[in-house]
Amino acid sequence: MNKYLKKVQELREEKKGLTAEMKQMNATAEKEERDFNEDEEKRWGELEKETAKLDKQIERNLKLEAEEQAEREAAEEAEKRGEMKSKGNNEEKRKKDLRKFSFVKAIREYRNGNLTGLEKEMHEEGQRNNP
Repeated sequence: MNKYLKKVQELREEKKGLTAEMKQMNATAEKEERDFNEDEEKRWGELEKETAKLDKQIERNLKLEAEEQAEREAAEEAEKRGEMKSKGNNEEKRKKDLRKFSFVKAIREYRNGNLTGLEKEMHEEGQRNNP
């Protein structure tokens, strides 16, 4: 497992802990048939900010992992063909496309059965390359 995936795993574990705290807070308020008090509202807001921050860090590390994976695959492909890796316009376009790719969007849309845009293209390409 590379450094980006290790970091993603750590971040997800951290987020899981924060989410568990949120669930517990909500369950307590529901059990007591009340809304959050002022301290609970404040803590809830802090937890939301932290989970959003973790989501951004997770997405950033997943993008970096995807970039490294694409570079590895391109190098392997070039090696198989005996070609040098091109650094021209195609490489710039590929990098630009990868910056637009969102793992979070892909996961959400895949779960809803409605992939669109670059995420749909990447999914279809993955299906073709890995039947």
